[in-house]
Amino acid sequence: MRAQARHISPELDRIRDDIRFHAGCVQARIDLAREPKHDLAEMGFQAFSQHGEDGVLQYLIRATVPGPKCFVEIGVEDYWESNTRFLAMKDAWHGLILDRDPGAGQMLAETNLGIWRSIDFVQATVTRENVNELLEPMRGEIGILSIDIDSVDYHVWEAIQVVQPRIVVIEYRPFLGPDLPITMPYLPEAPRHPSAIAYGASLNALVQLAHRKGYLLVGTSDGPNAFFVREDALGSVRPTTPAKAWKTLHVREGAKPYRTDQERRHAAADAAFQNVVTGEVKRLREWFAEA
Repeated sequence: MRAQARHISPELDRIRDDIRFHAGCVQARIDLAREPKHDLAEMGFQAFSQHGEDGVLQYLIRATVPGPKCFVEIGVEDYWESNTRFLAMKDAWHGLILDRDPGAGQMLAETNLGIWRSIDFVQATVTRENVNELLEPMRGEIGILSIDIDSVDYHVWEAIQVVQPRIVVIEYRPFLGPDLPITMPYLPEAPRHPSAIAYGASLNALVQLAHRKGYLLVGTSDGPNAFFVREDALGSVRPTTPAKAWKTLHVREGAKPYRTDQERRHAAADAAFQNVVTGEVKRLREWFAEA
């Protein structure tokens, strides 16, 4: 889930971006002296991310075993607001970004960021079937994988084989709670529910998948992003549990829009969700009736 950046004029956009970038650099320098916090979100700050992911990633890169300074980000809209842009601009990371919208390509051309920091953009709807082919240019170990496509995020991560990220950032759906391991069933062209919120996976579903792939949950941001680190790259970072890391989402979202988790579950009650452990598919109201 990503809010579209507001553009006023090219000149004001440039001034706003300069302020955000330099403020992020100052905060990153201050954070070098900070003690790690029990809640990963407390290490967060926002330069170009939406919910403090810039600061969380700065901390995780320092605290985990060093690796390649390259990334893949799937789901970037126009890339003005993203999880990897600050890394590219501040720390000279390079990588590949993908989205079905062409806006990111325009942004890279306007800012010269694509050339300056060697960022490639591929316009595509990412699915289980095509994700490995799309990521082939980045084959091997990478520093960060970020997934935020507001649909089959769980299934896309499950299918990825050609890259081995040290850190994974992926969106979870807080209104699904911390305990149930459920995700929307897979369809290459995922249908949109009238509520506009019945998509994605619960935090526990992503934890189950992470364990199978060799990753551990290390925390969440103040928004709906979960962070996982590959077991051999943990460094000084300590894993946590879904119960400790889960947070409700304190923003309005959806068609109405909905303010609370209870409102969101009611709106999506007839949507189908699949248990990633048992494979069973039920309506959301049924899962919560049994919880």
